[in-house]
Amino acid sequence: MKKILLCFLICFNFLFAQINTPEFYERQMNVLRNLDINPSFISDLIFVQTQQDIKSKHAQTLIDSMQNFSKVTPMIRKILAQQEVPDEILYLAMVESGLKTHSVSNAKAVGVWQFMQPTARNLG
Repeated sequence: MKKILLCFLICFNFLFAQINTPEFYERQMNVLRNLDINPSFISDLIFVQTQQDIKSKHAQTLIDSMQNFSKVTPMIRKILAQQEVPDEILYLAMVESGLKTHSVSNAKAVGVWQFMQPTARNLG
């Protein structure tokens, strides 16, 4: 799951980055560290190939999704910051549900973060 989230996040960042600056690279490294992924993973051949496939085959889908996400992400980011939850959890919701509140998986996980019923009960 971390690898899928990472691919999505980095592809999203590459799509909207106008230039690969040292600051941009450092931001990518921070995302990897925050997800507890070894930063050397960014140069992994399979990851790089997957990233290129996503960018070439699904670029428009990602762009469309980001336009939709831009309507709700400021509110979610504010709540996450107030609760001291890392920003990366927002990307998990983007990957899991497309930020659709009524999303239901085949396994019956529901909501934005796709919690299963026992987990949702435990978290309140």
